[in-house]
This record gives sequence, C-alpha cells and structure tokens, in this order.
Amino acid sequence: MSPDDQARRLGAMLKCAEVGDEFEYRFMFDLTANTFLQKLIPKNVMDRKLNLAPGEFFRSLLVLSFAATVFDSGKKLLDNVEVISKELLKLNRKATLPLGLIVTEIALHAAEHDVLDQERECRKRFERLDNRRCACDAAAIDPYYEAVGFMLGEQLAMKDGAARAGSKGQYQAAVFADAFMPQMKKGADGVAARLLKGDYWEASIQALRSCSKTATLEDLESYFQG
Repeated sequence: MSPDDQARRLGAMLKCAEVGDEFEYRFMFDLTANTFLQKLIPKNVMDRKLNLAPGEFFRSLLVLSFAATVFDSGKKLLDNVEVISKELLKLNRKATLPLGLIVTEIALHAAEHDVLDQERECRKRFERLDNRRCACDAAAIDPYYEAVGFMLGEQLAMKDGAARAGSKGQYQAAVFADAFMPQMKKGADGVAARLLKGDYWEASIQALRSCSKTATLEDLESYFQG
C-alpha cells in the first residue's frame, strides 16, 4: 500500500471514530494534533503531563494509552510511569522520557502483576475500545483527514503495520506492537507477520508476552545511567 493510500485509509478510519474527549489543547497543539488527541488519547493520560521525548511524543502517548486501558486492571501503570519521569527530572531537569523506557516499564509491570494470566479480561477491554469498522470511502476522504492520516502513519516504524486497520482500537494495537518490536529479543518477525495480516490483537499480546519474559530491572536502570 502506498503512503498516500494508507494516509487516506487511516484518515477515513479516524473520521468515523468517536471522539473520546472534547477537551481542546489550545496552547501546545495545532488542529490536526487536537483531532488526534481527542479521538485517540484519554484526557487522564494527558493530565499526567509527562515529559515525553519530542520525536516520540504522539507514539508514546498511543502506547501508554493502550497499555493503561487494556493491560492495567489495577490502574497503577500511569502512576509508575509518572514516578519514573519525575526521577529522571531529578537527575536532569531537561530529561525526557524515551519510548524504550516506557516499553520496558510496561513489560515489567505486566510480569509483576501477571497480566498475561488475565488475557481473557484484557481481550474484553480491547474489544470495548471503539472498534467499529470504518464505512467511509477512503478514496474520497477530505484533505483534512488525509493529513491526519499521514500523522497516524508516522507513528509506526513498520510503515505497513496498520495498513489493514479499520478501527482506532486496531490502530492503537498496531502502534503498541510496533513499538515493542525493537525491544524483543526474539519473535519480532512473528509480530510483524501478524501486523501485515491484520491480526492486531494477537500482535499486541504476543509482543507484550515476549518482552515481559525478558525485561529486567537492569534494563530500566540503564536509562538512568550517564
């Protein structure tokens, strides 16, 4: 799928999706970014005011939002990430929170709380996301949502990773799995194959399962060194 076709497809998907929160961020974000945030990122995630790495800002928000919504029944993950962010700032007041650290904390949290033993409950929470299939004609999508679609595509390292996504829940799962692949010591090819097939839930749970088995506190602590 060409980048233009994918942008139109993802833009159409988001146009059909429900707005999660009407709050408008007037001082930091343009109109396109506000549409992205209103439809994809819960306000309770934004309210944490995490100092995310600029080049990974929106991608990190997607990963955190998906993890906190689907894989965190105890609602402690965001608390942990906020504490980590503050500890980094104590070391360096200009420090930002890299996506690799976020992924590592999500994996450690999943292992500590036996999240993968609750896969059925996680799947139900995933299915409660806005998973309505888009009914728009992607070829006729308006230029504004095509621009939003390009923004969505930019959140994936694997550019075809969300090519079959027909709902924002599937898109979020694709970005989540895509972000975990660089941290996987094995099995990344299998996750990539699932993304290409459109098996977004299976890709996300497989990626989390792999990283939760191998992530260590030393991995987390390495971000505080130097």
